[in-house]
Amino acid sequence: MKVISIRQPWAWLIIHAGKDIENRDWCTNFRGPVAIHTPKFVPTPAEISRIESAMKVQIRRIELRYGGIIGTAEITDCVTHHDSRWFFGGYGFVLVRPRPVRFHPLIGKLGVFDVPDYVPEYVDPYAPVEVTVGNESELRQELPNSARSF
Repeated sequence: MKVISIRQPWAWLIIHAGKDIENRDWCTNFRGPVAIHTPKFVPTPAEISRIESAMKVQIRRIELRYGGIIGTAEITDCVTHHDSRWFFGGYGFVLVRPRPVRFHPLIGKLGVFDVPDYVPEYVDPYAPVEVTVGNESELRQELPNSARSF
């Protein structure tokens, strides 16, 4: 599996608030599942407040983790234009199926890089996920686009 480092609170917004584009000044040909890694860089409270105001979101600061994998998503495209409110220009990696995973500390790298062998299997983006509907919990298997029938 591949990994991409994304600063907080942007990584949290991908996993928890519907941010469906990751903006970069470089393009990627990679398509497929990625682990979302957050570097150790900690934004100031003022920086987080500016993002909340500009994007009209509420960021749960207590949930921001730094220096490891916080979730997974799938990169389906790299675009230069997009209707998403999260697209700011340059290149946008289109993200689908974000999901949180148990935090795993990891040193990041630039670009899209490989998950080290020692990272736990729970990072698998297609592993069953526990979903609560009403008062009942169940496990559901999410399939990659290539496995879905249309």
